[in-house]
Amino acid sequence: MSDINIDSMQATARVTGKVTEVGKKEPAGRSEKQIIVVEFQDGRYTNSVALEFFGAATEKSADLRVGDRVRVVYSNRSRKKEGGDRWFNSNDAWDVEVLPAARAPARESRERP
Repeated sequence: MSDINIDSMQATARVTGKVTEVGKKEPAGRSEKQIIVVEFQDGRYTNSVALEFFGAATEKSADLRVGDRVRVVYSNRSRKKEGGDRWFNSNDAWDVEVLPAARAPARESRERP
């Protein structure tokens, strides 16, 4: 299930689903980032969303495993490429909760290259 809650300051979204990929932490300027992918049901369809944790938020994603059932709160951003017509979207995650009794066994953990 996916919910989008919009307030006057910032659009935020929440997604609940299963972690299907956990990327390695990698440098991002003076900080670091980590990408995870969450698969969720949207009505009749199965969808996935890639979520980026930046800076201190990577501490919250550090112990996630493929197969974990999670609830992630994130913000959507869009920006236009300078001098072009293309738009790029980002899903900046800032909180994650592993749901009870949904922890994947450690041996199933895999990292995305």
